[in-house]
Amino acid sequence: MQLEGHLRNWLTKYRPTIPPVAALCEPPYLCGLRVAEARKDLATLVRHEEALSGGADSFLPQDEALERAAESLMTHLGAPKRLSLVVGDPFFKIQVLALEEFPRDEKERAQVILWQLRKTLNAPLDQVRLRYEVLSRTGGTASLLVAVCREAEAAALEEAFARRGCHVGFLGPSTLALLSLAEVRGVLPSDGCALLVNRTQTYLSLLFVDRGIPAFFRCKDLSTFEREEQEETERLAQEMRLTLAYYRDRVGGSRLSSVCVRRHPQGLALPFEEELEEGVGVEDFASLLPAAAGGAPVEAALPLYGVLEGCP
Repeated sequence: MQLEGHLRNWLTKYRPTIPPVAALCEPPYLCGLRVAEARKDLATLVRHEEALSGGADSFLPQDEALERAAESLMTHLGAPKRLSLVVGDPFFKIQVLALEEFPRDEKERAQVILWQLRKTLNAPLDQVRLRYEVLSRTGGTASLLVAVCREAEAAALEEAFARRGCHVGFLGPSTLALLSLAEVRGVLPSDGCALLVNRTQTYLSLLFVDRGIPAFFRCKDLSTFEREEQEETERLAQEMRLTLAYYRDRVGGSRLSSVCVRRHPQGLALPFEEELEEGVGVEDFASLLPAAAGGAPVEAALPLYGVLEGCP
């Protein structure tokens, strides 16, 4: 088990080199981004996108396919010596976790956290990598935002780049990178709840942020969905309806005041407006960024902007 520290400190502890470089592995797409510092907004130097196939028994490609993906990114991004790596949410187990016991010792904390997650982890506790953030703490109890992945799969990613002279300084989930973008761009309401929606071809993630603090997360694997458009639309509508009801009735969340959506590629079905209360604003994550040169779409790279804009 490897304990990597708190989520909100990720960008100060794991800075990419300058110019900043980041990559997103999110089958069926692979995306790389290299930017230059600017006074206000990031100036894009390189944005590369290509197809990426998942593994037979894993979210990401393995062995030779992983090596080819790493080689392609290194070539297109100018052989950086250091980069940040964002991976689609199904690579991780992400959860807002309440602990009645929160030890002072870091190793004991890790054991308590993993023990609470043992029913949802598909790996022995000593074979996973853990990252967490303390959201709130009262006495000996604490609320945490936790992300866990298989150590062997994380190490395989890092080693594929290390063999090409590149150090992966940060490894984290796509939706939490979108959370960083929302924070930097100031779109999270100080009073009320925002819903961050991350819709891709392979998964749907919903992150509720109550008064600026993550309150509930759900990721739905869409690989088992039928591909007929009508049935997929109906099942997505049901998923949204059940998740909103669970958040309201079981989590006791605040009234939803805004929704921010990333949809990649554009045009994917995401029926949710009818599930929202009247007056809830809906915004596209892409609108938070300046227009790309030539009107090029930025949806694929949105989580990467979230990582890179957070760099001091």
